[in-house]
Amino acid sequence: MFVSCLCLFSCRHSGSVSGLPEEEIPSSPGDGGGSGSEGDGGTEAGDGGGSGSEGGSGTGEGDVPGYEDELPSPPENPEMFYIIFDPNGGSGERIYEERAKNTNYFSAYTSFFKSGYGFLGWTKKKNSNEILFRDGSLIPVTENLVLYAVWVPEEEAYTVSFDLQGGLNNGMPEKLSCLPGQSVLLPPLSNIYKEVFEGKDVTYRSSIVNKATFNSVITEALENRKIISIDITSYGAHVITIWGASYGNDGFIQGLYLTDSAVSNEIYGVDAGGLQYSEVVYQNGKPFVYYNGGNNSAPVVTLCTFSSCQDIWSLY
Repeated sequence: MFVSCLCLFSCRHSGSVSGLPEEEIPSSPGDGGGSGSEGDGGTEAGDGGGSGSEGGSGTGEGDVPGYEDELPSPPENPEMFYIIFDPNGGSGERIYEERAKNTNYFSAYTSFFKSGYGFLGWTKKKNSNEILFRDGSLIPVTENLVLYAVWVPEEEAYTVSFDLQGGLNNGMPEKLSCLPGQSVLLPPLSNIYKEVFEGKDVTYRSSIVNKATFNSVITEALENRKIISIDITSYGAHVITIWGASYGNDGFIQGLYLTDSAVSNEIYGVDAGGLQYSEVVYQNGKPFVYYNGGNNSAPVVTLCTFSSCQDIWSLY
């Protein structure tokens, strides 16, 4: 059995936090250098960059158009939208994905990197620090979408790292960066799995069922909220689930509240839940359970209990 966890982190800092530095936008070649006229299809070459007509059009070498002013065409499939992840000054190439309209897209953890900066999340506006989505978020696919990475200087942010302690990572980030004062919720699909029951006894099974064993095992299981089942011999063995017991003046079980998988012709008992009460008798030190409306009895041949082991998995 595996367990998973979901955590909420809060980042606090005593100092102030400045906004994100805006990137310098490179000027177009037409802005500088040339003595030729701009935009008139000029005939004189500028000192620093091509003909006057190149300066006027602003498309000379060195121009860096971004997705804010140059977007790809919509997907050919009318049932699809595109999502673009832009590193926004970080290393790596833009990532282009197409997803069906009106679905949710699970954003993978970013492979982008920017030296000296921490990654905060994704925004629609370049050089904005407004976080719309974090890594691992479910992004609604309701439009063609361009998302820019948001970076913050490392000295202005906290980093939360995760030690899985041997657990299996299923959607957990290696680390998260956040601004002081921010609360950071782990992505909805992030989980850590770990086998916590290795070497633990979670079941009990006995084919030697006498009066003492029958009473002690069932009583202990009921007190610790374990699952209990018994096999009886009745036209072939089958499983009966025990939900409770009544005790006689001598302290021994005199009846069981149970559900019987072999009973299909009638709904019994409490709130139509299939619960019935069966008397227990002891013959030669062995427990017998009455069935068929109390007309017949059969010996208990196997006794099993199953623990949820909450005391073990709740530690994780």
